[in-house]
Amino acid sequence: MITLKFLQDWGILNTVIDPIEGFTRFLILIVLFAVLFKGAELLKLGKNVAIVIAIVFSLLTAIFIPGTILLAAAASYGTIFSLVLLGLPIGLGFAGYFFLKEYPWIRVGLMGLLWLLLLEMSKHIGGFTTGAGAHYGGIVASVVGWIDWVTWIVFIIFIINGVQALLSLATGHASGDMDVKKTAQTIFNWAQKGASRRKTAMMNEYIEEEKELKLLDKAIKAKDDALEIVGEILTKKEITNDGEKNSIIAAVNLVETELKAAKTEFRRVKGRTWRQERRYDGLVKEFKDKDKDVARLDVNEKIILEKHNEAITKLNGLISGYHTTVSDPLSVIKSISAFPFSLTTGPSPTPGAPAPPLPTALEVNDAVRAFKSYFETLDVKEVEDAQKTAIQAVQGIVTETRELMKWKD
Repeated sequence: MITLKFLQDWGILNTVIDPIEGFTRFLILIVLFAVLFKGAELLKLGKNVAIVIAIVFSLLTAIFIPGTILLAAAASYGTIFSLVLLGLPIGLGFAGYFFLKEYPWIRVGLMGLLWLLLLEMSKHIGGFTTGAGAHYGGIVASVVGWIDWVTWIVFIIFIINGVQALLSLATGHASGDMDVKKTAQTIFNWAQKGASRRKTAMMNEYIEEEKELKLLDKAIKAKDDALEIVGEILTKKEITNDGEKNSIIAAVNLVETELKAAKTEFRRVKGRTWRQERRYDGLVKEFKDKDKDVARLDVNEKIILEKHNEAITKLNGLISGYHTTVSDPLSVIKSISAFPFSLTTGPSPTPGAPAPPLPTALEVNDAVRAFKSYFETLDVKEVEDAQKTAIQAVQGIVTETRELMKWKD
């Protein structure tokens, strides 16, 4: 250690100096000697004179500069060059971050590795603080403090990078497009999507259930099945047995049952539509307060009301027409008691038995034809199409609501 103890022995110094101060004075002595010697030579003072001048002035300067100034300078230089050395891996890490934009997962790994490296660096350098001495300890403490700040910055970038990589994978966006703004925008829009789903929860239920459409589909199938059974009877012109008669009655009755079930569901949908309208009004007010264009929402709202009411009106008409058209022919079919029953000649006679009070062949034939004519004109699909248009309008409101809630450039 350079403590310049010989100066104390000569009586120039009172005490032995700090090793850092001594080392700094020694370095200053070397530099000043070289500079002064070269300057004296340039002045052509002669080599010996140049040496003497350089030695005298460099010694005076090195010995009599105040120690506090030397220690401050040494600490400053030490801090600066420590940061330069420690900044190399940090600089390389950040360079890799910016040059690897197209490789998000490699970038995540790089920033994670750099984060762990800085944690270990801070831990090990901090361990030297206690035994570093008064001056080294100050330098080490400063460096550790700055490393801690950089560690937090790298950790935050590591987290952002991980989110960007996940969002790039989940959304299909090019990884290079997922900058901080794009990442924040995507997260915001996902959050708003959840918010819009909560705000349009009743509308989503309206769309997702579509129970009334399923019941209308059942009514259409029941109508098609009944039409098939009636067509077979007209083709063979005979009701063979009691089971066949009952199948006609069951098929005709099932059409009414399914239409009424659909009507019951439409009543529930009507109440749900009313509640949905109230929520819709609240959304429109919210968007208007934010100066957003709600024209498409207004158009879809009118379509919902118009088409939903149209569907209900048509369904009520179908049920009313059923009772008007089907009730009497159904009574005729129910009154058949002898089989086989021909639609042209009536029932086959039973030898020795009195003729039962039966409907005539003409009455039964007309009844079956009335079924066929009614089912061919029974257009349940009109009701279904009107309600589908209403549901599409609801989907339009939900989609437009999500768009209005998004963060857009």
